[in-house]
Amino acid sequence: MKSFSKFGLVLWFSAILLTSCGGDDNPSTPASIVAKWTPTRTIISANGGNISSDYVGNEPGCDKDYIEFTATNAFNNVVFFKDASNVCTPSAAEPATYSKTDNSLVITGDVYGGTYEIIRLTNSELRIKSEETNAGVTTSTSRYFRKVVE
Repeated sequence: MKSFSKFGLVLWFSAILLTSCGGDDNPSTPASIVAKWTPTRTIISANGGNISSDYVGNEPGCDKDYIEFTATNAFNNVVFFKDASNVCTPSAAEPATYSKTDNSLVITGDVYGGTYEIIRLTNSELRIKSEETNAGVTTSTSRYFRKVVE
């Protein structure tokens, strides 16, 4: 009788564990690249060394620069400057284009133009990496972005 109640207790406990984890079986919705992203940092790696630098492109007092991926595959690099009235004003650069397939990102045009691997894409962070080989030396550039909350 004792062994039967122990068996029943183990069976009941196992059923509780399996039932409580049932909601974990559905994969969550992947984050979308379609958003505005503020540049935060760049890391350049070559020959085993790294150079890390925070984004310093913002005009003093205009901490608003961002890149934008739209649902229509337009890519915008928006840089703010102070106009004659000392008001932060966005640049009027022509939009570029982008395409994304799985973890591959291609930006055509603009200073960001190139092929990237998406290293991290969440609802708050984007990290992309490109590689270039010159004279036998491969340089890897990782760019970090934080999602703009509007």
